Amino acid sequence: MAINSDINGLLRSFREYWENEDYEKIKPTSDRIIDFYKRNNMTKTESYACHLYNLCLYYADIEDYSSAISTGKEAAEIMENTKDPIIYTSFINNLAVAYSLKGEKQKALNLFKKSYAIRSKELDHDDVRLCDAVLNIGSTYYELGKYEEALSYHKDALKRRKNIRSEDYINNLNLVGYDYEKLKRYPQAINCLKKAAELMTVTNYDENDYIANLCYLASVYKKNMEYDNALTCYEKVLFLLKKNKLDKEPYSGEIMNKAAEIYLKTGNDKKALELRIAALGILESQVGSKNLFYANCLREIAKIYEKNNAYGDAIAYLQRDLDIKSSVISVDEKEYLDDAMFLASVYHLNSQTEKSNDVLEYLLANITYKNPNYSKIILTLTARYSQRGNMQKLYYLYDKYRLYDPTVTFDEMLILAENKYDSI
Repeated sequence: MAINSDINGLLRSFREYWENEDYEKIKPTSDRIIDFYKRNNMTKTESYACHLYNLCLYYADIEDYSSAISTGKEAAEIMENTKDPIIYTSFINNLAVAYSLKGEKQKALNLFKKSYAIRSKELDHDDVRLCDAVLNIGSTYYELGKYEEALSYHKDALKRRKNIRSEDYINNLNLVGYDYEKLKRYPQAINCLKKAAELMTVTNYDENDYIANLCYLASVYKKNMEYDNALTCYEKVLFLLKKNKLDKEPYSGEIMNKAAEIYLKTGNDKKALELRIAALGILESQVGSKNLFYANCLREIAKIYEKNNAYGDAIAYLQRDLDIKSSVISVDEKEYLDDAMFLASVYHLNSQTEKSNDVLEYLLANITYKNPNYSKIILTLTARYSQRGNMQKLYYLYDKYRLYDPTVTFDEMLILAENKYDSI
């Protein structure tokens, strides 16, 4: 009795520390448990295997997948000759998950198939445990990028499920939708995802999962060019976020930006701009304005203004964008360079060619001839200064261009510039 009392106390402590995520105490407690089993020659018992099972899960939680695999493998080997084969399959599945998390998907697939082979001999066709075994195979095929195989197994699992209002059925239905989406069979994907969303509304389904479903459905509608339906989904999401007082969270801003993309596709630039600016405000209040994501949002707003010939507003947003990026990344990085060239283009459209030239010359002074935009910048400036007859600038540009192409003559550069005039 004393031995059982000692080990049961340690096992309770292990579970308590794990549930409370007290990771500093979990491993020392597990070491004491393992030492106890070894000292008492109990390392072939089901009790010991069950502890290794939990330890495997712990290692997976802390992303020590190699330890999870070795522990899970030892546990499965102990349970291989158990009188209950279904319990043994749980240990196989645990090991399979560890392999999958480490990225060894094929090993995971082989184990899930082994588990299914055992369960199919022991369980009824529609037993939820057999359904889950089929589902695991399908999901691993999905992770391997074999979507036809994933679809076949996910559909098989779905057919076995009788309670269409259960969480398992709805999750399975979504997985079938994901398979169809990967296969670019968008109408079928939409049917599954839409049905899953409808079922969620008449069950006690977690609202966060419902929101995630609507967002995924919206993305598939977008791919199928059903923009009005996509917007309806995003509007529902924004309504739910506002209802739950989450409309000022970064996720709400992300949804606003996705909806704005679709409004742009439908030609509703005004609504797109409204959402972009609202999303920008959320981002600034939650994560600040000194980061690349915020800067990129400024650029997207500038694009809308530029598209609608509001060049002054576009310039203002691009200047803010580049002020941030200049403190985060270097001039020759693509993200900075693209936006700076965009600013130069808008200056030119706004009849501020001198400022446009200043931007291009600044870029030219800070990039090398190996940069893909190097020759484009020189030829654009050459075309502009050639029209003005500014020979000093032209000779300066010629010296720069020869770094890119040492064989070109001055006249040849002028001809090239004339052909590419204002290509930026």
